[in-house]
Amino acid sequence: MMALCALVMVVSVRAFVAEYRVALQVNGTTNDFIDALSAAEGKEIQVFGARLARDLMVRCARTLNIAPRLLSDLELHSKVADSCRYSAEFIIINAPANPRALTVLLSAAARVDAALYGRAQAAAPFEPWNLYNRLKVVQRQPSLSASAAALVDADLGHALASDWGRRAVAGIYRDSTALRPAITAAAERLPPRDQAAFLDLLRHGVGGAG
Repeated sequence: MMALCALVMVVSVRAFVAEYRVALQVNGTTNDFIDALSAAEGKEIQVFGARLARDLMVRCARTLNIAPRLLSDLELHSKVADSCRYSAEFIIINAPANPRALTVLLSAAARVDAALYGRAQAAAPFEPWNLYNRLKVVQRQPSLSASAAALVDADLGHALASDWGRRAVAGIYRDSTALRPAITAAAERLPPRDQAAFLDLLRHGVGGAG
């Protein structure tokens, strides 16, 4: 009995230490987070608390999609993506429709897979964080399949229907020439008032997630 109690205590301490290490990584600087995940060599970073798992997914997506250091270094991006992907898959085992984990899987992929994009979209079609990160994933792509483009068109329509979304899409329009035709087509379907608001953002060079 004493041996069992000792074993449970050891396991508990190890779990606490592991989560504490992840918490330090998640709350550290972007460079520290990148260094830690790239050094993990594709190993999953397992977390057991729901809040820490959420924070890890948020940090992974933000880093993969907007960190200049990663966006300018494809090899480093791939290393960090591997660790984030394995951690997201660990969460998906217990929560197959977890929207943040699905968004991270999408963010970690080298190319946009329409089936995965559809799963991520269905899990959180309108939630701003997930919607914004899906569009940032698309911004990094040189091209899209027809099926993926149709899903992206729906996301652009949803984003352009809100003030925050119009600002976010204006930033993507400014930075991504490849997406401009799709954004223009989606904007042309807006009601006149929303269309005017979006054009005003473009004229004034306003854009970003805020």
